Amino acid sequence: MDNSNYFTLTSADLPGQVTNKQLGNAFGCHGQNISPQLSWKNAPKNTKAFAVSMYDLGGFGIGLLTTSPKIVLI
Repeated sequence: MDNSNYFTLTSADLPGQVTNKQLGNAFGCHGQNISPQLSWKNAPKNTKAFAVSMYDLGGFGIGLLTTSPKIVLI
């Protein structure tokens, strides 16, 4: 199957899971709070912003990253 035209998100900083570098330094975590490098490829035409959510299967929390300065969380 040719997936060369699929919308793709990659990161050189995330080798498959979040590391201590990306963890925050709050709520019992002692990370470095550094945002990972992200690369977007083949985004749909007229895309104005991206949002990525992460959920910890261990139940420790979630994370949200957005490229939009105007986001409303409900």
